[in-house]
Amino acid sequence: MADYKNVLNLKSGDNILLTGGPINGSSGNTNTLTLKEGDYWIKELSAPAGFALNTQVSSVSVRYGATAVCQVKDTPRYIPVNILLQKVDFETKKALSGAEFTVKYYADLYETDPEQLGITPDRIWHFQTDEEGFCYLKDPDTANSDGLFFADDEAVLPLGTITIQETKAPEGYLLNEDILVYPFTQTTSEFQYPRIENQRIPEVPVPEDPIPEEPEPPFFEPVEPPPEKPVHNSVKTGDTGTFGFYLTLLFISLGTMLYFSRKQLWN
Repeated sequence: MADYKNVLNLKSGDNILLTGGPINGSSGNTNTLTLKEGDYWIKELSAPAGFALNTQVSSVSVRYGATAVCQVKDTPRYIPVNILLQKVDFETKKALSGAEFTVKYYADLYETDPEQLGITPDRIWHFQTDEEGFCYLKDPDTANSDGLFFADDEAVLPLGTITIQETKAPEGYLLNEDILVYPFTQTTSEFQYPRIENQRIPEVPVPEDPIPEEPEPPFFEPVEPPPEKPVHNSVKTGDTGTFGFYLTLLFISLGTMLYFSRKQLWN
C-alpha cells in the first residue's frame, strides 16, 4: 500500500504502552517491537490518506520466543473520476484542444489553495486537453507526473484536496488564471468536472490605407491677349515696301510709253 501512514495506540490492560506506532512506508508495516509476554489491544487513531478510519479494536497475544502479528485493515475511501475537466471557448462553447493543466493532490482537506499556505502537494500530475477539450485522470503526461491512485485497476482520487490550474492556453487564447480547489470528504459521492472557459486574444485592428484623393487640376488665371494694332495703308518714311511698289509701277508705265513712241516712228 503506497505511502501508508497512520497512528496506532497499543495497550496492555489499562496501560498505554505505545502511542503512534511507526507505521510509515510502502509496506504498511510497523517496526519490530519487543514486548513482554501478554495480551495487547491495538486501535487505529488516524487513517492514511484516502482511507476511512478503522474504529475496531484489535487484539494480539504475545508469547515468549514467538512473533505475533496484528493486521489492521482500512477501507479505501476514494472518488471514482474519469473526466477531470473540459476546455471550451468562452463565447461559442466550442471544445479547445492543446491546453495544458497542472493538477495537485493534497492528503488533507482545504477550502483554498494549499500552496498559498505553504503546503507541499503529495502528488502532481500534468495533463493536456484532447480534440474534444477533455482531460482524463487516467491519461496524465507520465514523463512529468507522479503516480496515480488506483482501485480495482481504475484511476481514482482519494479523500483529500485537488487543485486544477491552467499552465498553457490553447493557441490564440488568453490564459485562464483561476485556480480551482476541490476538497473530497467522506460525504463526497462523485466529482462534477468543470468546464473551463477561455477568451480569445483580442485582434488588434489594422488601419486601412486611405484612398488617395485625386489632385485638383492646376488653376490658371486667364490672360487677355494684347489688343491688335490697327493697320495703316499710308506710306510712311522708311516704309520701303509700299514705296518700291509705286516706283516699279512708274518704270513700267514709262517703258510702255517709250515703246509705243518708237513704234510710231518706225512706221
